Amino acid sequence: MMRSMFAGVAGLKAHQVRMDIIGNNIANVNSAGYKSSRATFQDMLSQTLRAATAPTGARGGTNPHQIGLGVQLGSIDVKHTQGNTQSTGYITDLAIEGEGFFVLGHGANRQYTRAGMFGLDNGTEGNLVSLLNGERVLGYKADSDGYIDPNSALEPMYISASETITPRATTKVHFTGNLDNRYSAGEVVGRTVQVYDSRGREHTITVDLEKMPDNVWTWDANWLMVSDAIPTHDNLIANNGRYIVFEGALGLEMRDAAGKVVATSTDGRMWTSKLTSGDGPTFEFEAALAAGSDVNAMADQGYLLLTSEASLTKKLEFESLPDQTVDGTGSLLTADRTYHVVHDSATDSLVLRDDSGTTVATTSDDGATWDFLAEDPSDPHIIPGVNFGQVLGAGSLVTTSGTIDSLVLAGYMRDYSPIVSSDDRRIQFNPDGSYAGVGANQVAFKPELAYDLELTLDFSEFTMYADTFTGKFLGQNGYTSGALESYAIDQNGVIVGSFSNGLTRALGQVALARFANPAGLQRSGSTMFVDTPNSGAAQIGAAGIPGYGQISPSSLEMSNVDLSEEFTEMIITQRGFQANSRIITTSDEMLQELVNLKR
Repeated sequence: MMRSMFAGVAGLKAHQVRMDIIGNNIANVNSAGYKSSRATFQDMLSQTLRAATAPTGARGGTNPHQIGLGVQLGSIDVKHTQGNTQSTGYITDLAIEGEGFFVLGHGANRQYTRAGMFGLDNGTEGNLVSLLNGERVLGYKADSDGYIDPNSALEPMYISASETITPRATTKVHFTGNLDNRYSAGEVVGRTVQVYDSRGREHTITVDLEKMPDNVWTWDANWLMVSDAIPTHDNLIANNGRYIVFEGALGLEMRDAAGKVVATSTDGRMWTSKLTSGDGPTFEFEAALAAGSDVNAMADQGYLLLTSEASLTKKLEFESLPDQTVDGTGSLLTADRTYHVVHDSATDSLVLRDDSGTTVATTSDDGATWDFLAEDPSDPHIIPGVNFGQVLGAGSLVTTSGTIDSLVLAGYMRDYSPIVSSDDRRIQFNPDGSYAGVGANQVAFKPELAYDLELTLDFSEFTMYADTFTGKFLGQNGYTSGALESYAIDQNGVIVGSFSNGLTRALGQVALARFANPAGLQRSGSTMFVDTPNSGAAQIGAAGIPGYGQISPSSLEMSNVDLSEEFTEMIITQRGFQANSRIITTSDEMLQELVNLKR
């Protein structure tokens, strides 16, 4: 009789535990990332009244006679089923769709959770932390190029407001499109390209593509654009009977006083003209932006005087101006300095600099450069005339294969040197119009105050069909510096930063963990778990890897508690509790009847 009462008590205790679990499930119905639990029962030790016997030849066997002593809790199991995903709109909210767990902690102390309610703390680096307990989110940091090594050690994730991208010099330039094979030999098409030096400064260059006979085009990269402020109309420089005419942007001629052409140049050669005595050499410039406004230069008594119609006067002194006699016609000038005259289109003035770089006249930021080369020649009766290192017109280019290897522009020097000769710059195509190869495709560029650039031009995506010319600049791998403006997290858990230079770059990747037996994890509070010997060690990986699931950004995984199931279990538990209580009351009544046998 007493056994039944104790069995009823055990049943009450077991159903109380089950109700506790159901109540906890229902209480966490809105806890993001919560996983519901269930309770299972098992019977207790049974009292054997008679053991089983084996059958014999004369009699059959008998089964054991046992009386159970009640019920006890068998297990409490966590159901790691997928919860519904709810969009929240918060950038740092993350939900896992699959089997993985977020990894949090510091040092060797790690916790695992499905509750992706993350945010940034107010530290200097903006640590990514759990909003539930402040633990840092662990993952893989990206290097300066945005590469993430999945085999590297886990680190706390952070998103620093001071994150920047350092400049990267261009090393490769890519082209694509069709080069129309119907073009006539000699036709040239230019394509503008933007490249960056090691300091992040942008340089606009032009690559000229010239049609050649057969299945060949050639390329020519001219790695500095001369200022557009250089005048394109004819300009006059006169010196006592002979003058030099700029033929637009195409070349220049030397003519005598009657206008007869006595010399021409398109390759940067220097001309020398003898000067006779008289008023001295006069150089007249037509202003680039003000038609009819002349700047005059007069050499007299050791000085070169510059005057304009606006009565602006500048004085330039030569070191020595000894009188010389030529053919009895009078005195000539000699000099031993180099001067640069630059026209400023903004202020309509000229900048004069000597060969040491000292500014003699008004400073200019842009403009064309003319060299008045005054050096000690072998013939002291000759003053070298205007030295044009290259014919420069608006939009003209200084070529790597030309005779010039330096250009003074806007007050500083840039040097250029080719890696290959122009004879090798042939882009060849197969008879079917497909790309066959290029003889050479590298050019060196020396920007100011930066490391030398060695650029490789990739023409492999060119074709040559009888179709519209679509050849164009596709892209290059350089960029200027940039500051972090915003960030986002993608479905693989990669934190992607957007920078002020227009680039995006990976900053890091949130790590995920999986376990051989997730049910073996132990709850540690704040919707967190820790591993146990029965869960197995955490296997660290990332979203997108099979077995780890995917991440849904700006979302949370809701609790997997099913209220209809929990209410049903609650009814069953309630009835079980009632039934066990009846065991106790009935046993009590039976004991009462037994006591009442004796009056």
